[in-house]
Amino acid sequence: MPTRLNGKRMSEEVKQDVYTNGLKAHQKRMEHIFNNPQYSDTEFTVQKQKFYALSQYMYGLDINFSELTMHVLCGVINLAETFKLDEFAKDLKTHLSKIDKFEMDSLAILLSTSRKYNLDEMYKKLKEFAFEHAEEFVNHNSIVSLLYEVLLDLIKSDGFSAPEIDILKAILSWHTEMNSKDEKSIDEDDRDVES
Repeated sequence: MPTRLNGKRMSEEVKQDVYTNGLKAHQKRMEHIFNNPQYSDTEFTVQKQKFYALSQYMYGLDINFSELTMHVLCGVINLAETFKLDEFAKDLKTHLSKIDKFEMDSLAILLSTSRKYNLDEMYKKLKEFAFEHAEEFVNHNSIVSLLYEVLLDLIKSDGFSAPEIDILKAILSWHTEMNSKDEKSIDEDDRDVES
């Protein structure tokens, strides 16, 4: 016979203290990805770190955002937005918005991500950093990954000062990169049609 505590069976007392919504929350997250008709046939072709962080969220594991690189953090934000994991995306964006030290290697991805997801204060801080390091930025290989509207915003700004020839070379490199992405996309579409 179960032990009694304050007139209740011990097993009843323990059941009252057990959190049982974890499974429901997990099911809700999994439903967004695996049972959603819009995404049910999605193939994951992302880098391992991005998917690993997303998997940690889906399985209810702790994620240390500060251990993620800026590229991975921005990629995970994009995945969270794509799969409509709103609470996770909000938490990621909040973390991203608190960052106040920037490096040239992550400037382009941070500018594009903050612009794409309307992180206006973050975008403003990043633009100031880009203005201060414009000469270095236009010669950095990551500039080719900027969103069109970010590139346009920077080159139209009075604060973005670098030698004109360097700005022109950066724009031409950006354009070449966009064309190669378009061609690659067209080739992949053609392969899909042939299959």
